[in-house]
Amino acid sequence: MEMGEHNKRKISAKLETWLDGLGSRYVQLGDQEKNCSLDYIISISTATQLYHLSQKLDLLLKRDFLRLLPTEVAFHLISYLSPKALLTAGRVSRQWNRVINSCVEVWRRGCLCLGVQIPAEDQDAKYYKDLYLKVVARLKSMENGTAFESMTLYGHTDRVMAVFYKDGKLATGSDDRTVRLWDCDSGTCIKVIETETVADLKFDDRHLVTGSFDNTAACWDLQDGRLVQRYQGHIAAVFTIDFDRDLDILVTGSADNTVKLWSFSKGSLLQVLSRYSDWVTKVAIVKGLPCSQNYYIISASSSDGPAVSLTMLNSQHESQDGLSWRFRHYVPHFQIKDCVLYFPTVTSKGAIFKLEKIDPNTDISDTSCRKFWNDADVHVVLGIGSRYFAFVSGDIPILNMMETPIWQNGTDCSELVQTKIVTFQKLPNVRFSKRGSTFSLGSTNWLDGLSKTNHEGVVFAASLMDHSVHVLKWKPMRKAKVIP
Repeated sequence: MEMGEHNKRKISAKLETWLDGLGSRYVQLGDQEKNCSLDYIISISTATQLYHLSQKLDLLLKRDFLRLLPTEVAFHLISYLSPKALLTAGRVSRQWNRVINSCVEVWRRGCLCLGVQIPAEDQDAKYYKDLYLKVVARLKSMENGTAFESMTLYGHTDRVMAVFYKDGKLATGSDDRTVRLWDCDSGTCIKVIETETVADLKFDDRHLVTGSFDNTAACWDLQDGRLVQRYQGHIAAVFTIDFDRDLDILVTGSADNTVKLWSFSKGSLLQVLSRYSDWVTKVAIVKGLPCSQNYYIISASSSDGPAVSLTMLNSQHESQDGLSWRFRHYVPHFQIKDCVLYFPTVTSKGAIFKLEKIDPNTDISDTSCRKFWNDADVHVVLGIGSRYFAFVSGDIPILNMMETPIWQNGTDCSELVQTKIVTFQKLPNVRFSKRGSTFSLGSTNWLDGLSKTNHEGVVFAASLMDHSVHVLKWKPMRKAKVIP
């Protein structure tokens, strides 16, 4: 038996001869006989020999393969593990933790599997791991009902009929003939504008536009509250408004069954759309493709033969073409996402129709429908994204957030799509409106997937029966920590 020079110097020649002979006979034994021989030697050994044996076995058997492998090979091996498994593996040793925390692809893939929005620019492994942990923690808080906190805004003295959120500010319009602008971080009212009774409102960084029950729309300076322009021409309440300063256009929908187009800056009437047989409850401006100067007006009318109408206009605001889709039990609210039009219907409880494209040539046969809800009726669809969508349902109102179902043309609306409820929140005594104006979703970027920062601030706001406003906010997160 060959022995190292160091060990040979430590033993006598007689012992060396004995060991050589023992070794020669040992290697000739079968596996079972070798095991029996070792068992016997172990049984007659003292603690000193057993400790010596354990040290030798550690070196021979417990090899840190991840440390010994080239980095590229180690990354390839751990890429087969899930992020959750990697969190456990990272506790084996500091070396394992360093290797695992350096693998960009595995943490990036983990984020993508959660539907996380990731930057277009490449990031390091630490960024993706921190993002993964933060989103996992947020999803867990949504699942167990601890993701949100609420506050109530007091100030109005009569019904609040319209709410609108943008960039950390909330505007509320009331029967007390005021519009209040609120800072959602502090919950304080930062401006009061004297108006008429407001049915709908919208603001940007410079102007606030209101539609009122006095048959007019008005534009107000957001900084000093002064009246900039009044739009007069309807002969019944203005229920809904939308505007685009770049197009210099304001669109109003009214209880006089018309949609009117106005010059936003001059206040002059440009065109009247009179195709409706009932109140117009929702209007929206949708710009065309970047290379096109055309834009679209989408509008919804209620009750008697409810319809969604599409009108295309050119840069001179001249009507080019138009068409309507009529449904027997359409709920008069809709959402637009990336030039795709979604609208709910109670023809089949809990169904949402989807037009694949916004185009004058779109036919009803181009629509798809998914039934996603089999419980209480849906009152309003608040927002739809590629990952999640939010809606309010039930006689006792509940804010629901679900994963967006996969859409397929030609699907029977009676078939229920199995989609995951991410979270739900019971709402207080909210005020319902057939126009949906008493509800507003906060920031909507998270509907396309959570990111590092888009689950902060306001989630939802609604008018309450006691003339106050209920605001639901994302609860600030502690440092993400996941225990597998």
